[in-house]
Amino acid sequence: MQQNPVFNRRAGDRKGLSLAGSASGRDESHNHYPTPYLIIDEKYWILYANTAALREIDPNLLTGKQGINRTNLLRYIKRGTTEFLDWIDSDLYAPLELRVLCQNQARRCLLYKEIVEENGSRKTHLSLLIVDAQNFADAEFNTHRLVFTNTQQAIYVSNSDGKITAVNPAFCRMFKYQEQKIIGCDEESLYDDATKFLRQDEIKLNLEQLGSWTGRVVNIGQDGKLFHTSLHASTVPKDNSDDYYIVNIIQDISNQLQLEKQLKESAEIDALTRLHNRLAFNGYFNEAFKQAQRDDEKLNLLFIDLDKFKELNDQFGHDYGDELLINVSRRLKNTLKDTDFIARLGGDEFVILLRGEMKKETLVTLSNKLIKTLAEPFKLKDLTYQCTSSIGIARYPFDAITAEQLLQAADSAMYLSKKAGRNCCCFYNEEAQKQAHSLVEQRHEIGNAIANGEIKTYFQPVHNLLTGKIVAFEALARWVRSEDDIRLPADFMPIIENDPLMVKLGLQVANQVYQLSGILDRMNLATEVAMNLSAIQLRSEELISYIETLFAKKGRDYCNKVHIEIAEPLVFDRDPVILENLNRLTSIGFQLTLDNFGKGNSSIYTLKRIEFSTVKIDRIFLEAFNQEDSQDAQILTGLIQLLHNLNVRIICEGVESQEYVHFLLDRGCVLAQGWLFAEAMPKSEILQYQRRFA
Repeated sequence: MQQNPVFNRRAGDRKGLSLAGSASGRDESHNHYPTPYLIIDEKYWILYANTAALREIDPNLLTGKQGINRTNLLRYIKRGTTEFLDWIDSDLYAPLELRVLCQNQARRCLLYKEIVEENGSRKTHLSLLIVDAQNFADAEFNTHRLVFTNTQQAIYVSNSDGKITAVNPAFCRMFKYQEQKIIGCDEESLYDDATKFLRQDEIKLNLEQLGSWTGRVVNIGQDGKLFHTSLHASTVPKDNSDDYYIVNIIQDISNQLQLEKQLKESAEIDALTRLHNRLAFNGYFNEAFKQAQRDDEKLNLLFIDLDKFKELNDQFGHDYGDELLINVSRRLKNTLKDTDFIARLGGDEFVILLRGEMKKETLVTLSNKLIKTLAEPFKLKDLTYQCTSSIGIARYPFDAITAEQLLQAADSAMYLSKKAGRNCCCFYNEEAQKQAHSLVEQRHEIGNAIANGEIKTYFQPVHNLLTGKIVAFEALARWVRSEDDIRLPADFMPIIENDPLMVKLGLQVANQVYQLSGILDRMNLATEVAMNLSAIQLRSEELISYIETLFAKKGRDYCNKVHIEIAEPLVFDRDPVILENLNRLTSIGFQLTLDNFGKGNSSIYTLKRIEFSTVKIDRIFLEAFNQEDSQDAQILTGLIQLLHNLNVRIICEGVESQEYVHFLLDRGCVLAQGWLFAEAMPKSEILQYQRRFA
């Protein structure tokens, strides 16, 4: 069934409607119709004609000719009068095609009717579409009409004055308007206030200058409900005129917006803990900071880090670590207010943003409450685990004037808590931050020195005090800034001890130890070589794999001459990764030396848990050797005797005088190293030094 593009309703819906614009009312809204519109009585006399009818058919439709006050429509039907008479009195609402006299020319037209009962009389509303070749080809017209009528996108046409001239069925469904109620209305009634302002500025300007505009707007239906849509508006010039129509295509995007909201929530919610993630925090934090600057508001940022979280992951697996993070998140949410913003930045780092002015005492109380809450034991599957946390506190505008600086300040304060012993809170300290910044610069300088080969591997000999022969060399790092400026490890190693730079340095030292071992092996010397490995180096898969690959090809006997020296505290940490990597090295022949014995938490259990071939007694005992009433001599004597009983080889460090030599020999300690024999030397000087004791 063909439909009238002006009415666009099912024929069955038309019967019995009382339309505004009857002969008595003559609603001027029909004047805005772009096609001829007539109202006739039961005798086919024309009671009303709109502007388009007067223009397209005859200006005298209402005044008649030759003194006749009214005009009968039958005068204008040139072909198809019988069909018209049958159609006009029937219940058929399909459009009728016939020839109508328009401006004294017979033109092919399609007629659509609307029957209205009014005051006991029957009137027929007619809409005419002139469809002959003078306007456009039939195929093109039918295509356009079908698209306009059947598309699921709402379309309405308005004129340059903003009056609605045509709507399609999809528009009526979306806005819940009947066609005759909206035609001629101001299109401003379709939009909310914000969109009205947008139409007055941006949309109007784009239509005038570019001829189109596309964007998102908010519409209002006849029931008053708001809904979000996508609007594409474009101008269509009128024939032979500077005026234009505006075609508005509207698509409901409510489902799309809901999907976008879900995707945004998915992108901004941490999948594990269901807290806000870093992306959400960045957005909220930046907006809150801008508002605080505008309104002279205070902000308080708490930066929380779980202590030794990595060890939980390494020892028990990531499932346990994830379980801890989930439980920590729950406790944080249960402790804080709903208005407090909590986010997980990643790993075991959390931030809390508190808006408004808060006293330092209040922040300390809250932080301690969080620390106490998180310190209560967690039930992680089959494991009962106690966690501690460190909290850094920074305040705007006292500690920073930009959002980035405030976050950095809270992070810096958190590290102060770590240095203070963990399980506590600290406020941002500018002086401490300056020191931290200085450390960053020093670390950068050391990194450049490693990359440029300025940190070199020197070797200090270990001598047999009875024979004087060299039994081993210990690899030691030296920062050679110039010939007169050679810095000892104590000057730079503490700065990078927990930095990945230690791994890079370890790779270089391992290569130098490999080269010296090869030289000594080719000379058929039984001299051993030792290298120190720190905690971060022993945890490094890169470094351990490199050492394995480098030395394993030489065989077990070759590796037996290489010692790995580790500091005593590493053993007490019981790090499963370190212990596993030590097993990997000893399995290919490396021997282990326990360094700095007696300096830390000395325990015989240490020697029982790991098989050390050698123990180095720390130099602190010899340094206090000459002090009056010193007990160090007695302690040292006891340590030497104890280690002898355990059948462990002993090396005493820090031997700098003959007095030390006599003391050690008297107690059966025959291996020593120190400046009495030689300082650490470059690899190029070792062979010459070796010949002196051959």
